[in-house]
Amino acid sequence: MRIYVLPRLAKIKGGIEARCPELRITGHGRDETQALESLRRGLAAWCDGLQRAGRLEDAVRQRGLQLDLEGEELAVVLAQPEKESGGHPPPTAGRPA
Repeated sequence: MRIYVLPRLAKIKGGIEARCPELRITGHGRDETQALESLRRGLAAWCDGLQRAGRLEDAVRQRGLQLDLEGEELAVVLAQPEKESGGHPPPTAGRPA
């Protein structure tokens, strides 16, 4: 089984942030490679718990991520990341005041 994720990258103080907005999971590192690997570990941990509970497929589909059911072993596939100008938007961004 493969889950495909399009990470978003942004420069932050002290390094790079890689995030998956659909799951609200973020990885950090001194460079892009470290940030993406940190994100991959976070995604794998999220998937592992849901897979053990038998709820992974439903959870992935509910969040709009692409899922390939072939194969027994779980793999998180990171697509070519999108680069952003800064870190997370403010918590109130996009919400009515």
